[in-house]
Amino acid sequence: VCLEHHGVGTKRFVDPCKVFVGNLPFTTTEEELSRFVLSTMGQSRLVLHSSKVIYDWKTGKSKGYGFLVFTDPIYATVCMEVVNGKLLEDRVVTVDQGKKKDQENQLYLKKKRKAANTDEEAAIMSALEEAESNEEEED
Repeated sequence: VCLEHHGVGTKRFVDPCKVFVGNLPFTTTEEELSRFVLSTMGQSRLVLHSSKVIYDWKTGKSKGYGFLVFTDPIYATVCMEVVNGKLLEDRVVTVDQGKKKDQENQLYLKKKRKAANTDEEAAIMSALEEAESNEEEED
């Protein structure tokens, strides 16, 4: 069911098959995460579409969290119910619905535009300013 949704949707779309897994031991691999979750749930590999541990791009070390994508929302729900709070190598794992990054704290800076030198540049700048003011009204 959920595989149809991948790559589709709005910025606010949350995949019902995707869960966030936090407080992972920093040594956990994607394979170990998959095995731990599936054995805790008592499920076969078929219910899990993918698992991903997030690594720091500079150091290459795990950030201690990751994401699981299940083949159906019911497995994501079961994972949140059953795996949340379980121990993985002496760490209490947290499982939650995957969320989109919070848009509230983003800061938008407007570039100062240089003066138009030609009629064509003036027309383009006028159109850009009109489009930007329409965007602000919609928010």
